[in-house]
Amino acid sequence: MNPLPCPECHMETMEESIITLAYAQDGVTLRINNVPALTCSNCGKQLVTGDVAHQVSDILQQVKGHAALQHLSLDVHQLQEQITQVKSASLELVYA
Repeated sequence: MNPLPCPECHMETMEESIITLAYAQDGVTLRINNVPALTCSNCGKQLVTGDVAHQVSDILQQVKGHAALQHLSLDVHQLQEQITQVKSASLELVYA
């Protein structure tokens, strides 16, 4: 795949990459590792697109409504089973 133009710096330097996303809420940080993305090799802008963005959003909604979050624990195995596009993703909680 040829590099795509970056929406930030407008250089044609967006390339496929694997990134880690981190979302903090109520003193708990959820990290989603091994997420397919596009990253600009010039300015570092990272984009998650299409089905991957929807799946990340679905994961965050599930975690937000997950009762275990209120008790500072998650059933990570159950969340991982629901990931399809991000097959090798791993979830990790970091307590602040």
